[in-house]
Amino acid sequence: HGYYGLPTPFGQSTGCYFEGDTLEGEKSSFIVKYSSDGDLIWLKGCIASSGSIGFGAFAIDTLQGCFYTAGSLVGAVTMDTVTISTAQHMGFISKWTLDGACLWVKPVSTSPISTTVFALTIDPQGQLMLAGVTGDVGTTQVGNEVLAPGSFLARCDTDGNVLWAKQLMTYGMQQTQFAIYALRNIGQDVVGYGKATMVSAQDTIRVDDETFTGGTGSAIGLVRINTSNGQAQWLRVVGFPGAIVGSSAA
Repeated sequence: HGYYGLPTPFGQSTGCYFEGDTLEGEKSSFIVKYSSDGDLIWLKGCIASSGSIGFGAFAIDTLQGCFYTAGSLVGAVTMDTVTISTAQHMGFISKWTLDGACLWVKPVSTSPISTTVFALTIDPQGQLMLAGVTGDVGTTQVGNEVLAPGSFLARCDTDGNVLWAKQLMTYGMQQTQFAIYALRNIGQDVVGYGKATMVSAQDTIRVDDETFTGGTGSAIGLVRINTSNGQAQWLRVVGFPGAIVGSSAA
């Protein structure tokens, strides 16, 4: 999957070309399937007639014979034959057949400013685990939860309904922060990893009872998550010398 059609310096979109097929639209995206020999099998446009759409994550469910995509959109967007329109920014999830037919598109998070889903996996119980960021200011609706600026976790069923959502970390612009950009299964849990940024060595990254203190700059953060409730099992940050990783739990 990818993104295309950013305006040129002359304010025109160049479109996107695949072996004779042309996708129109500005600030739009595509999904393309190739054979193992590199032959084009099918191409699907995800066209923003207004606003924009971008993918952040992709996961294949081999048992159910389908795949899911997630990302962000705003305005009027058509994915294959499914059209969704929103005045707010939306972190979304969509379900597709392996033949490239979009079955549905559903919101995970909505914000008047910005929000997106960066990470997606089919968890060990067959449900969908997602991670993303909320708007920079104000509040963001994630499922039934109203969250502050920062990062979030959510779990959806295979129909795209949010089962639970929670704040991963609260932060603002130019503040110490941690957001997950990928999710992988480990045992019956999942591990999220992403970017940890610390403004001051006196700051603390806190995820539930797990804490990290003492770094400055950017590093890689990892957190193990219980899929049933989103509780952090441990937190590790790699790349800061002399930092302290701890827990307030006994």
